[in-house]
Amino acid sequence: MPTKAKASKSKKSKGTKSGKDVAAFVDHLHKDKKARAILKKGWDDVVKAGKKKGFKFTKQELHDHLKKRYNVKSLNEGDEPDTCVCI
Repeated sequence: MPTKAKASKSKKSKGTKSGKDVAAFVDHLHKDKKARAILKKGWDDVVKAGKKKGFKFTKQELHDHLKKRYNVKSLNEGDEPDTCVCI
């Protein structure tokens, strides 16, 4: 039966691996156009979901609004607008 210290330590290890996984995933997206295309499709689905609820806006209008709302001035070199947003 593991002690509390061991259980706590194993949870920390998982958190560290998770941090490495997310960084590796973002690196992967940066290099893989096909993966980025999948994410862009996701934004199309967001617009469709809005339209189903009666909202009318384009993907570009959503992008522009989010930039303004969250005060995003410019993207880092190599970033694509449809894959770089925080909500």
